[in-house]
Amino acid sequence: EMEEREWLGINRFARRGWADLAFFHWALENPSLGLDPERAQELLRTAVVSLRFLENKSSKRGESYLALLGRLGAPEPREGSQRRRPGGRFGGFAALGERDLYRLTLSQLVDVKSETVAQHLAGIARDASFPTDVRETALNGLVGQPGDDASAVAASLTGDADEAIAKAAATVQQKLDSPATGYSISSVTDDSQAAKLGIPVGGIIVSYDGK
Repeated sequence: EMEEREWLGINRFARRGWADLAFFHWALENPSLGLDPERAQELLRTAVVSLRFLENKSSKRGESYLALLGRLGAPEPREGSQRRRPGGRFGGFAALGERDLYRLTLSQLVDVKSETVAQHLAGIARDASFPTDVRETALNGLVGQPGDDASAVAASLTGDADEAIAKAAATVQQKLDSPATGYSISSVTDDSQAAKLGIPVGGIIVSYDGK
């Protein structure tokens, strides 16, 4: 097990971005870190975020993220004010404050473009046992991935029993059929004007105030 001083040293260097990349990959792929659960979670969150900035090889990031997601299993659903809107097509920087480890890792995985990632996202989007926001993140994350998974999954989910998923699938399908240039909507705050107007996550703003 890690000694107290070792943990403090790793945590300090990790937050400054000085730690060895190999350690972060090891942390995400190792089933036992020898730490209590709270510290293990903190270390894994640090590793997930650090790899985004330090690992230039997206394929290696993807492998470590997939390994961690496979160990974690489906997260618990969120309700009411605790439910975050999904990150749209890109998880990216907007999701770095996410405290749930599964959702944080998934939000970073969607930026890795590969057929393996696309297949994994397709599986999550289709799986009704996953929480709605997680399925939406995976569904939106399929846009821009190689292969035909995005189109096939969106088409299969437009009639999903979950109304939010069916709506997200229709938005993704429309985006794929009629690609537009503009600003992608990554999140919509509950009870905001945008939410009241029905502006969807994953939509694209092509003009504003006539411009």
